[in-house]
Amino acid sequence: MACSILLAVLACAALPGVSEANRKIRGVGFSTSVPSDWKTGKGKNGSTRVYGAASARTKRNVAVNSMQLGITVIPVVDMERKLGRSLPSSLEELLSLVISTPQQAQGVQLTAPIRASTLDGRPAASGAVQFFFNGATILQSTTVAVRRSRVYIVEFDLDLALEYQGLPILGRIHDHWRWR
Repeated sequence: MACSILLAVLACAALPGVSEANRKIRGVGFSTSVPSDWKTGKGKNGSTRVYGAASARTKRNVAVNSMQLGITVIPVVDMERKLGRSLPSSLEELLSLVISTPQQAQGVQLTAPIRASTLDGRPAASGAVQFFFNGATILQSTTVAVRRSRVYIVEFDLDLALEYQGLPILGRIHDHWRWR
């Protein structure tokens, strides 16, 4: 059911009325966009780069009424070290190893099965989980791709109460994804 909802909302993203004002996010090897009123930031931990964006309504450490994007770029060698093994041969298996939820999350359930997808025409894997956290039901979509010796993990979290506003934004993030 969640897959059909995702597809329906992504189709609606092309309809008039969805804001076209964009804020560009540029990172190591990629660019994408979020709505222009979103706050953005970036950081690093050794060779890992982290990029983030959150809606103006999102408050730190509050899940209710939140929508946020996190993009992690990890060199393959560091990911393999973290996993304690070589990268799996399939992106679907890699996603199953990296998809995670907060420790305090309750009622975690897979809402969109892990499946093959694309980012800017390149192979990727995507899936979605739903869980209860900090007073809100959260829908988390995660996509993973590997390009030029880097693993890209794209995670979009939203309060399920904002589903109809948030899913077109997720569609925009994927539609505007460009490899650099």
